Amino acid sequence: MAAKNDMIRKEQKHKVNNWPDYNLSLKKRGSLEIWISDDIEELWYEKDTINDGTGKPKKYTEKSIELSYSLKLAFKQPLRQTEGFVNSILKMAGLEAKCPDYSTLSRRCATLDLKIPKYKKSEVEREANKERIITLDSTGLKQYGKDEWHQEKHNVKPRRSWKKLHLVVDDNNIIQGVELTEKSVHDSEVASDLLDQVQGLGDRYIADGAYDTKKVYEEIERQNENAKIVISPRENAVISDEWHAERNKTLDIIDKHGYKGWYKIRKYGFQNYAELSMQRYKKIIGPKMHSRDIRRQKNEAVIATSILNKFTTLGMPISKKVA
Repeated sequence: MAAKNDMIRKEQKHKVNNWPDYNLSLKKRGSLEIWISDDIEELWYEKDTINDGTGKPKKYTEKSIELSYSLKLAFKQPLRQTEGFVNSILKMAGLEAKCPDYSTLSRRCATLDLKIPKYKKSEVEREANKERIITLDSTGLKQYGKDEWHQEKHNVKPRRSWKKLHLVVDDNNIIQGVELTEKSVHDSEVASDLLDQVQGLGDRYIADGAYDTKKVYEEIERQNENAKIVISPRENAVISDEWHAERNKTLDIIDKHGYKGWYKIRKYGFQNYAELSMQRYKKIIGPKMHSRDIRRQKNEAVIATSILNKFTTLGMPISKKVA
């Protein structure tokens, strides 16, 4: 089906219509003000460890660990540089708080209780009565391995390990859910966990052929029994009473109008919301994991997608297709 989609999707040119606003949002991404709140010092340490009189080190809150790690990912810095960076910010702000040392950051990242990507609902505008679209997709993130130059120079066989990043994204470009799995895990296997993270109901759910299973249709119907389900069918798919009515509707449209007609009629092009989020992840956060331990990697993925949501609420380009 991917090849068919490639035939449908011709190279298109787009023009950004809100460049002044988008340009300003890009500048804001580099501002420390979007990270540091007025009450940061009060939230930095656990209250019951500040003045206990025992001489024990103050215990950092989860918020301080998460914020420090967010700055590490957003500004692409190793942990040691992050420690110095955060300390300089706190010092310039006139605060007595200190950044957790790099070993504490690494250790505590594995223990964070992070469930879903964060965003402020108050910063997301939504038109009244507009159909809400939910999209699912996945991509690979490199875990470790030598770079291409090293392989070619020394004529060594690449030994890389990959993790699979699964995202569910709405039509406001907000990442509603994230799962990180081994590369062998099929997309359809985590669809239920992803959908359970979505806040609110979707009206139209869109996914590629990797999600063309009975279980995924059932899971979407469980979320909203009236939802339109648009999943690219497999090559050998046929209309059957054993399958969901929405899948049979897809096959009927393809039979009558072809894949290009189905693509337009069922609005499959909106799958681009998930694809764009994966592209943004690799461009802004990076194409590889920064941690090796799976617990840290999972929390890293949640923090990273929260960063992308923060950037999304600052402003996104509004583009229009041009000839």
